[in-house]
Amino acid sequence: MKDGISLPDEVKALGALVRLRRHAQLRPAPGEDAIYLVASGVLLLNHSARNAVPEVLQIYLPRDVIDADSLPRIDDLRINAATECYLLRIKPERLEEAIRSNGGSVCSLIMSRRAAMLARQTMHVANLANLSGEARIASLILDLAARFGVKCADGIAFDLPLSRTEMASYLGLNADTLSRLMSRLKTKGLVAFNGRRHALVRDIAKLKEESPHAAAIELGAQAG
Repeated sequence: MKDGISLPDEVKALGALVRLRRHAQLRPAPGEDAIYLVASGVLLLNHSARNAVPEVLQIYLPRDVIDADSLPRIDDLRINAATECYLLRIKPERLEEAIRSNGGSVCSLIMSRRAAMLARQTMHVANLANLSGEARIASLILDLAARFGVKCADGIAFDLPLSRTEMASYLGLNADTLSRLMSRLKTKGLVAFNGRRHALVRDIAKLKEESPHAAAIELGAQAG
């Protein structure tokens, strides 16, 4: 798979690989007879109310499962690629056939991915309900660094898959507040930014102190 994402051979054989360029839209129609397994990249579930900035409701990460039946039944939903993405499109009859013939690993993968997505969404709700704006930002940066970061001489470097506007929406903040709080983390020497898409965690231990949920975030990232 692209970007170093590997999937079991029996899963790769179930479908066709689909490429989405950044900002392209995935359009699973209600009742569509296919599911998508994210092989690489990041996608966003957006609610685009009329005359309003789109709201980011969910982030899809590698190995997440997307299907029309799992989406909220509200109008103006869009699934957009935040980065270049590769998805495995699986028709249900192929999935059912695989479960009958080799049910253990395939069924286990789908169920474990849905469970991981639910756990991540529950953690996100807890962050919004209980954490300060600064702690929410620290939590998101910790999660992204754990999933996409590469250790270097100065810390942990990674590309931000979300724009500042998207981050603000996902964290329930306005753009000015996000900018101010990110600058505060930078002033503390915890993070640095090169442009608007490149991030560096300078002191991961100190950044963890900014989030009460740091341990749970780390466990979630390790689980995928």
